[in-house]
Amino acid sequence: MDSVTNWNPVWSPDGKFLYFVSDKNGKQIAFASDCNGIYQIFTVDVDGTNLKQITFADGQGASSPVWSSDGKRMAFTSRSTPYVIDLTKSWQEQTPREIKIGDEKSRFSVWDWSSDGKKLLGAFADDDTRSLGYYSLETNHFEKVLEVSDAIPSWLSDSRHFIYAFDNKIFIADIETKKHEN
Repeated sequence: MDSVTNWNPVWSPDGKFLYFVSDKNGKQIAFASDCNGIYQIFTVDVDGTNLKQITFADGQGASSPVWSSDGKRMAFTSRSTPYVIDLTKSWQEQTPREIKIGDEKSRFSVWDWSSDGKKLLGAFADDDTRSLGYYSLETNHFEKVLEVSDAIPSWLSDSRHFIYAFDNKIFIADIETKKHEN
């Protein structure tokens, strides 16, 4: 029997189901392609029923699901590039929106979605710097807020401030002033 790896579980905003990343063989799931070790994002109800494959990304597959606060969209990563999909449509009915942040050497890891639904918060990396910042879904622009490495940010409810931990301290940052304090 083949082994299956399931990881990165994320609760839906309404708490009714769970998204997770898996390399399940698609033959076990209705209408799913054969993943054969390529990770895809799945959903399952809290009682373990209604298992569905959500992404069908080619190549390296899909990972790192991040929900919008209304539960209608999801950001995910494929081939080190973030994408956004509309969860009210099937995979076949849409083209995932690629989040472009610069040259091919730049990477953006999405960690959180603002409560106003307008911004993706995450970590930016290129050959020289490691920063925290956000991507505006309205302007299609990435904004670095501060340089810091190895930190995972999380939005506060005002969609202007975020928190992160670094060097055994908790900080709060303001995206408008680009100042932070612990």
